[in-house]
Amino acid sequence: MNTRIKTKYGTYIGVEEEEAIVFKSIPYAQAPVGNLRYRSPRRLLPSTEEYDATKFRARSLQCAWEASDGFYEKEFPLTGELDVPVSEDSLYLNLWLPKNRTEEKLPVLFLIHGGGFGSGAGHELEFLTDAYAKRGIIFITLNYRLGMTGFLVHPWLIEEDPSAVGNYGILDQILALNWVQENIAQFGGDPGRVTICGQSAGAISVQAILASRYGDGKYCAAIQQSGSGYPQILASDFSMEEAIENGKRYVAYLGVESLEELRQVPAEQLMDAQMKLIHACIEEKRRIPFGPVRNGYVLETFLTESIEKGSLYPVPTIIGCNRDDLLISRERASSLESRMYRSNLAYSLMNETRARNPAYVYFFKRALPGDAAGAFHSGELWYTMGSIGRCWRPMTEADYDLSERMVTYWSNFVKTGNPASADTEPWGTCRIEDPFVKIFDIEWLDPDVGSEPEWSGR
Repeated sequence: MNTRIKTKYGTYIGVEEEEAIVFKSIPYAQAPVGNLRYRSPRRLLPSTEEYDATKFRARSLQCAWEASDGFYEKEFPLTGELDVPVSEDSLYLNLWLPKNRTEEKLPVLFLIHGGGFGSGAGHELEFLTDAYAKRGIIFITLNYRLGMTGFLVHPWLIEEDPSAVGNYGILDQILALNWVQENIAQFGGDPGRVTICGQSAGAISVQAILASRYGDGKYCAAIQQSGSGYPQILASDFSMEEAIENGKRYVAYLGVESLEELRQVPAEQLMDAQMKLIHACIEEKRRIPFGPVRNGYVLETFLTESIEKGSLYPVPTIIGCNRDDLLISRERASSLESRMYRSNLAYSLMNETRARNPAYVYFFKRALPGDAAGAFHSGELWYTMGSIGRCWRPMTEADYDLSERMVTYWSNFVKTGNPASADTEPWGTCRIEDPFVKIFDIEWLDPDVGSEPEWSGR
C-alpha cells in the first residue's frame, strides 16, 4: 500500500514495508552537477509533480576501492534493490515512519553513514530497519558528497567561494538538516526534537556539525559511534595547506587548466584521478586525502581544538566505540584497542571542564559470531540499528537481546535526551567524580562461538 505526503517541495509517494512506511531517495537539494559541481549545495525548487519514493535511486560518486580485502563488502553487501548506480545526482534522504501515525509530533533520528568520507550510502543493508519506527521515532538516512567531489580544495575554488571550499559534503549534511526542519512536520515529526547520529566518518561529521555555527539550532542531541573523541583519533580533518596540496595534485592528474574545465570532466575520470591520489597519499602519508577542512567558515578550528575551546554546540551526547575498532588484525592485538576508548572518556571529561554537558559513554565488547573479527569497526551497527536479522552471521538469542537493549537505550535518548529509563539499567554521564561507562556485551557466551577475547583497557 502506498502513502502520499505533500510538502512545500512536492508530493512524495512512499510504501509500507514491515512495520514502517518508507520513503526512499527523496531529494533534499538540487543535483550538484554541471555548474553546481564543487559548489555549496542549492535548495530544491518546488515541483507540482508527484515523486515516486518507493525505490532507491543512486549512491554518491565513489571509487570501487576496498581497503579491507573485501571484508566490508561481505559484511554490508549492496545487492538487489541496494545495487544502484553511483552518480553525482545522489543528494537523497530516506525516511522510515511509524505505520500507525497519530497527532503527536514524533522525535527524529537523523543518521549520517560512515565510509571514510569516500564510500557508503544511506540505504546500506544495516540501515534497512523498522526498529525505530516501531518505537514511535522517525528514522532518516542520507547520502552526501564523498571523496574529492565532497572535500576538494583548490585555489580556483578558494577564489570563487572561500566559505564552502573543502566542506561540500558537510554542507550537504547541514542542508539535509534544513530540509528536515522545513518538512518533517508533514511526515508527523517534530523539528525541535532531531537527534543527529553518525558512525565512523559519520561520527566525525556529527562532531564537525557540533563544531560549526552553520549547524546550530538544527538538532537537540547527538550520538557519535566509533569516530569521535579527544583527541581526534582518526584525524580526518585537514588544514587548508594540506588540502590545497592534495587538491592541486588531484587537478594535475585530471590535466585541466581552469575551473570551467574541471566542472566538465566526466565522472569516471574524476574517480580515476581520485584513485591515483588515494594510493599516493596512503603510500606517502598513510592517510586518505579527503575529509572536513578547517577553512575558517564551516570549520573555524580543528575538531580537537573545538573541544579544547568548549565551542561544541551544547546538547546531550552519547559517544562510544568498539573494543576492536583500531585493530588491523587479530594477530596484532595491543594497546591500540583502547586508544579510542580513552579518547571517548577524555571527550566527556573535557566537556565537563569546559562547562559543557558530559557525555553518556559506552563501550561495545561483543565479538560478533561467524569469524575471528571480534568487536570490529562498524560491527555495532547491526545492534544499534536493530537490523541483525539481515546479517549473514549466526546470531544467537543473546545477540538479539543485546540489540534490543541497545535500540531501547538509543530510543530513550532520542525521545528524552537520557538513554536510561525506569525500564532499563542505569546509565549515567561520564564525569570526573564518576567516570561511568556503559558496557555492551552478550550476557553469556555461546560455547560454539569461542571464548571472549582479552582486552587490556579499562
